[in-house]
Amino acid sequence: MAANVGTSYLKNFCENNQDLLESNAFEFLVRGITEAHAAIKEEFVKSLTEKGFEVKETEEGYLVKRKSSKSQWVCVHGGTSCSVVALVGTQMYTGNVGDSTGIMSTSKPVLHDSMLQFVGDSADMERKTSSIEAGNDETTNTLVITSDHSPESPVEFCRMRK
Repeated sequence: MAANVGTSYLKNFCENNQDLLESNAFEFLVRGITEAHAAIKEEFVKSLTEKGFEVKETEEGYLVKRKSSKSQWVCVHGGTSCSVVALVGTQMYTGNVGDSTGIMSTSKPVLHDSMLQFVGDSADMERKTSSIEAGNDETTNTLVITSDHSPESPVEFCRMRK
């Protein structure tokens, strides 16, 4: 469900917000992913409510459910990950949520780590540097183009505990 809702929402968002993409690609990605996340949560609430659950959101933003007021609250497990690539002229912007990794590949080794420029991270607006591991800037045909948002990433692990 989450993947279908997220994909549908982001596809529609991308098609209907081309002006924002051209004027502010970073804001385009932040809004698209934030709104898709909200749409996924809304669909979880709707689906669980239809199945007879009481659902609420915790202060931390997690959904919890229970069948009756006598039952304990249980965390709702489920979700998805997504990577979005937006091209504006010759500039490529990437956004991702969850532990998805975007990798760019070319048929010939023409890519360098120095081609990547960190703009921002919507999950941590205070971060000024990328969490992408920089290589030795040798010519290659593959580059990792998204930050790691999985709990296994030390940067993400610390961010989630703030």
